[in-house]
Amino acid sequence: MNDQNSLTDSLTGLSSHWHLDMIFDFVFELGDRGVPMTLVLFEIDGLAAHVAEGGADAKDAALGGFGRVLAQGSRKMDLTARYGQERFMSLLLACNVQGGMIFADRVRAEAEEISASTGLTLSVGVAAYTEEMKERADLETAVERCLDAAQLAGGDRIGIPQDVID
Repeated sequence: MNDQNSLTDSLTGLSSHWHLDMIFDFVFELGDRGVPMTLVLFEIDGLAAHVAEGGADAKDAALGGFGRVLAQGSRKMDLTARYGQERFMSLLLACNVQGGMIFADRVRAEAEEISASTGLTLSVGVAAYTEEMKERADLETAVERCLDAAQLAGGDRIGIPQDVID
């Protein structure tokens, strides 16, 4: 099996983006059957500047550290994957948006040691499946918007759907 189709990300030990895609395609339909489903998207704030100062080893150490925090903070039934260069995504089944916010907050708190030593923080987007979502891209778009809102607000925070705030 080549790296592109590997189930795990070699740097973090988390599931790979490819593995997440396979599972997400399979379980998305459970939302129509009433199973709560939440996506949580994490992005490391300031990683590019950190790499410019410390090089590739600093990047690998940061990704590995945040990956370990995510692995320890995830339930066995969750799927947490590396989702790009400086992103991680958690697919939380049987979990509503409030549970996703609790999970995101817990991960950010557990990552404080890494943040203190590196200056890196986590911006997070949290979005839950709704009946209006017809395909998984709808849920992915919703969580991306929530992450964007967190980053536009200055980063190092959790962005949630507007209807949860209202």
